[in-house]
Amino acid sequence: MTLSPAQHCFSGLKPHQQPPVKISATDFVLSDIEGKRGLSLGFSKPLFKRKFLIENNIEYKPEIVVSQDFWIDMDCLINGAQFWVLPHPYYYYRSRSGSLTSSTKVLLRLNQECEAIKNFLTGRREHLQAHPDLEQALKLKLKETAKYRDYYRVVELIRGKQFAPAFQELFKSVGFFEVLLVRIPGIIQRRVVMALNLEDVYLKFN
Repeated sequence: MTLSPAQHCFSGLKPHQQPPVKISATDFVLSDIEGKRGLSLGFSKPLFKRKFLIENNIEYKPEIVVSQDFWIDMDCLINGAQFWVLPHPYYYYRSRSGSLTSSTKVLLRLNQECEAIKNFLTGRREHLQAHPDLEQALKLKLKETAKYRDYYRVVELIRGKQFAPAFQELFKSVGFFEVLLVRIPGIIQRRVVMALNLEDVYLKFN
């Protein structure tokens, strides 16, 4: 049986038994689909040659506040960079309380993510025409991200007791109930944890 790059990393092999795995731009996108379990490579911190970044005019985009690393990695990949996952840990990733990773509002992140995907689809038209698998992966990422964005739009309005606008958004949102069904088990679990005052235990094991 042939395993995908992500499956290789979850194949149950011990680290020293796992071969290095090359990640394509399509693999990279499919590893980071909103609401889907997978090998999240967004926290990867690859090393880039400064010369490569300058020659290909690759830099952080100021209009993107969150997920900046994901999109600079994408620019590198479509300009010929190679991305290999090695079976050895080389660093620890720490998320501080108050950092963008932990405190940025979900809706803001999802709005920006949708815009970033749309911009990539339109701005890299020539490359995507030659790589239809990547285009399809990006369209899937946009579709799933938009579902969660629409879900959180309704949630934020309900939290703000803006019930009339919430119902309007609800009827416009195709994926709201689909996302809600996925999230119900987690919502119930958190409510039970809060009711039993077991939040410290929940955070320790999740």
